[in-house]
Amino acid sequence: MMFGNDQHAYNDGHDDSQHHHAAVPLVVLRQVPPVLRYESGPIEATGLAVNAYARGTVLMSSLFLGPALLKLASEAADCHDGEDCSGVKIYGFRPSSILTNIAIASGLLGPILMPIFGAFVDHTRYRKEVGAYSAAGLTIVKGIEIFVGPKTWFYIALLQVLSSVFYNIHVTATYAYTSELTRNANQQADYNAFYMTVVYVSTLLFMAEVILVSRFLGTDDVGTARVSQTITALTSAPIFYLAWSSLFREKPALNEVPPGMNLLTCGIQKVCKTASQISSDFEDLKWLLLSIVFAESGMSALITISTTYMTQVLNMSSSEIGVVFFTVIIMGVPGSKFGAWIGRKFRSPLVSAKLGNLFFILFTTAASIYLRSPNDKKTVAIFGALWGLGIGWLSPTHTTAFISIMPTGSEAELMGNYLVACQILSWLPPLVFTLLNENGIPMAFGLASLDLYFLLGLICLIPIRDYAMVEDMHDVSVPQFENEVM
Repeated sequence: MMFGNDQHAYNDGHDDSQHHHAAVPLVVLRQVPPVLRYESGPIEATGLAVNAYARGTVLMSSLFLGPALLKLASEAADCHDGEDCSGVKIYGFRPSSILTNIAIASGLLGPILMPIFGAFVDHTRYRKEVGAYSAAGLTIVKGIEIFVGPKTWFYIALLQVLSSVFYNIHVTATYAYTSELTRNANQQADYNAFYMTVVYVSTLLFMAEVILVSRFLGTDDVGTARVSQTITALTSAPIFYLAWSSLFREKPALNEVPPGMNLLTCGIQKVCKTASQISSDFEDLKWLLLSIVFAESGMSALITISTTYMTQVLNMSSSEIGVVFFTVIIMGVPGSKFGAWIGRKFRSPLVSAKLGNLFFILFTTAASIYLRSPNDKKTVAIFGALWGLGIGWLSPTHTTAFISIMPTGSEAELMGNYLVACQILSWLPPLVFTLLNENGIPMAFGLASLDLYFLLGLICLIPIRDYAMVEDMHDVSVPQFENEVM
């Protein structure tokens, strides 16, 4: 999610004093803007800040590509604006299902590949290469996507799945570097907050650039998509190169591959064994993770489903949709503050999470009722602001709640499961939306179907005991965790 997923890095307990106290080469730092420098920290602290700026641009680049793909798919199926396309299909699906089909494929591949590449990062010395080559892959894909058009749209759609794979691999490598910056929890939190700020500023600047350039050139949806991918490629290429050529160092393998396992299986086996122990020994943590699984899947699908809805039902252009999501991102900041305030007021992030799920249920239902035709374009900005408030509220609250009640001693394994939980069902909401759409059910019901995941997220929080009791789990050290999963 745009507010959630980039803040999940956590100190895994590994520390290399030589790396942490080595002097940062001044000749390298002079190439970095002062606002992104960490002159007193390890060189990777600066590298992660620089890399975060490029990641923010890549993260939002698909936002402007989506409406173009919907338009081109419709035209390829000989269905044009204003026509009834209910019976028209292309490659076996309605043109309006293309974005959700991309999300289904990406959602299925992500949870499978993340543990595999996580094991590759942990158990080999090729962590830097994983980060560098995945960054190069992202840049190349974005460069190719500049050529989106009537003859290339289907291949560009397939590249969107590959882009998602590259992004997940890249984030796995950057999380590993982030977790080793410091053992101090407060300093780690400061690093993570700063990187989130960089991503946030990067996305806002990128969206503003695309909207302004597109309006100046008077482009249509396809032209706006080309503008967005051009800006992405031209921005990410030099920034990724600076980061991975100069600001990250080689790292040795953290652990050997356990006996009887290999790189393809040990990551998945570790996640499964940790999940099994959570289920059997930590009842409250189990219910919290289940709540996160459902609610995060709903939030992750919101961008794809709402983009399809605004394009097909409200007949909005990519620039108009960009303005809506610009509002979503801006409202994420007060949302995170509001969620934290609720948690402090009730002395429980679990209460804040319950109210956050309820918030989504109420306003997503309202959106499906009131946003029914192009005449409702002016109202959609209000719901965009509310969705931004909800994303900024609920996603950080999940992280806070999980970290505050998880047992100590095996943070790396537990945070690995947390990251998987945030993605493991991301394919389900787009699949349900696609099935409804393919069977001719109005998209308003598809939008309202997101309520199901927030409702399940709310229900899973109910069995958890009072937070004051559950929080005591955090003080329980479980060094046996790592031994059992390894």
